[in-house]
Amino acid sequence: MEGERIFAFPKAPPPKAPPGKLATATKHAVREIFDKRGHHPSAPLWRSLDDLVDVMEDMANGTAAPAYYLCALSPGMGKSTTVQQFVRQLLLDASYDHVSVLICVGRLAEIQTYVEEMHLSPDLFAVFVSEAKAEGRRLNELGRGSDREGARILFTTQQMLESRVKRKGSFSQSSEFWFQGGPRRVRLWDEACLPARPLTVEVSFIQALIEPTQYQTRLRSLLDKLVDEIRAAPNDTCVDIPHFEDETALSHASIMSLYEAEPQKRQDIVRDLLLLQGSTVTVHHVGANKTAISYLNVFPDDLLPLMICDASGRVRHSYRHWADGRGNLVALSTMATSYRNMTIHTWLESGSKDSWGKPDRARKMIDAITDLVNSKPNEEWLILHHQQDSNRDLPADLRKGATNPERLKFVYWGSDDAKATNQYRDIENIVLAGCLYFPHSYYEAMTRLSRAMRPEEKMDKHHRKEIELGEHAHVILQAVCRGAARKIVDGDTCAPCNVYIIAAEASGIPKQLADIFPGHRSLEWLPKASKPVDRAVGVLRDWLSNSTDRRISLGDFRSLCGESDKSNFSKQVIRKGSFQSALKDLGLNHLQARGRGGSYIEREPMILPPLC
Repeated sequence: MEGERIFAFPKAPPPKAPPGKLATATKHAVREIFDKRGHHPSAPLWRSLDDLVDVMEDMANGTAAPAYYLCALSPGMGKSTTVQQFVRQLLLDASYDHVSVLICVGRLAEIQTYVEEMHLSPDLFAVFVSEAKAEGRRLNELGRGSDREGARILFTTQQMLESRVKRKGSFSQSSEFWFQGGPRRVRLWDEACLPARPLTVEVSFIQALIEPTQYQTRLRSLLDKLVDEIRAAPNDTCVDIPHFEDETALSHASIMSLYEAEPQKRQDIVRDLLLLQGSTVTVHHVGANKTAISYLNVFPDDLLPLMICDASGRVRHSYRHWADGRGNLVALSTMATSYRNMTIHTWLESGSKDSWGKPDRARKMIDAITDLVNSKPNEEWLILHHQQDSNRDLPADLRKGATNPERLKFVYWGSDDAKATNQYRDIENIVLAGCLYFPHSYYEAMTRLSRAMRPEEKMDKHHRKEIELGEHAHVILQAVCRGAARKIVDGDTCAPCNVYIIAAEASGIPKQLADIFPGHRSLEWLPKASKPVDRAVGVLRDWLSNSTDRRISLGDFRSLCGESDKSNFSKQVIRKGSFQSALKDLGLNHLQARGRGGSYIEREPMILPPLC
């Protein structure tokens, strides 16, 4: 079937026993629901869903091997329905009354969705989240309220699980998550998961921490010495971070109190530095900048087995390096959605935050996006953009020039809505106004934590580049799938949609799109402000990709370029040396002729080897 792909990591699941009654009942229930919805999965998709059910049954039976299991099916393929039906069948089967489920989500809003879609009665579930906000306090009152240990299903956040397990030192000792006196057997992690937290601290940021310590001479001396050592360290060598609490006799709280009047970002740096105290870090150079790089493992071994459901698992290379380097991640069989109903329009222009910070470039991109959304004045648009700052408010700028501006929806990179919401699933036009890029040091830290590298271990540059491209793919897939691309038609194909991406060729993103969205149609996005030659070359590339014709008349070519003036087109495009060079690079010839047929552009003839 077109668009169908099976992906596997080096570590494959072990041979499995025939499904038991719980798995069989779940699969039957899922098939009934899919039949009612008119959803008809392909055979590879059924295998992927069957794998998910079989591992969850092994968890319920206490026979699953202690590992992280990754289900990487795309949005809309049936993951959520399958998990919900498994839980439902577990609750219906009296022989599993002693078995309970822990579901970890990334956002509070997802808990309400789970409860409603599972049709859970209040006596069956409880919620355990932070009560720092009113919404958390409201959720904790749902279901059985404070009687969490008696709930068959416990919902929590990933942040809560990480913090409590870290505090107790193990999952088995974290009684907040127990059921009837012991840990819950079935453990599900919804969305992205990392085995460790990346930690990066630039030396200039450490330098800025010194001034508030003027009355703490020992702490000041330690920070001064650390700054000097990092600055003197050669690239990819190690430095020891002093144990500030032990060497100053100051508590964690006392050190943090020195910075309570400082900006939040600086307080976060202090926290990261205290997490690193007493450890060895790698010093990495990017130009004149030097950064201390490390990571902090967040999960104890006794949390396993854990099922991770992350649609980005197919394209985020950190999972593959996790499986290869740490050896405790198992990838279930999976397949990619066919994106044959998706057309991606790529503008080969830098859309980084730095580019948006330059007034002339920003104006150029704003004008281009305004023209784009006004080309479909009655349709909704979802626009992903960099978080606004004091110099630029992209949503406000676009609303000023847009027809019917209320149809424009905006989500900024890094927000929860950029990776975990369904509210835009009916929008067929998605614009990525640039992409989310992280500092070089972040990709270094991600590579090290994925492969569980020691500080002194030398990094394979190829591995680091794979991680970087995988992070690009992760954020792009998640962003695009906020729109209509997350809906599935014909069993395994995304709903029709148009995606417009601003990304420079040097970023590597344009070449990645075929792997992120297999089967999609590719076109160049050429804003009106583009040079005539650039626009014409883009039209020819599209013609080469989408037409089997050997030639195209100059008149038809001119029409595709949107130019009616024959003389102006000849002057601005055809006679330009840059256009003639581009023809040669594309393997095309411009043949001039008079009379019937006129001039045309033709593919170069294929030269066949002589017959022997």
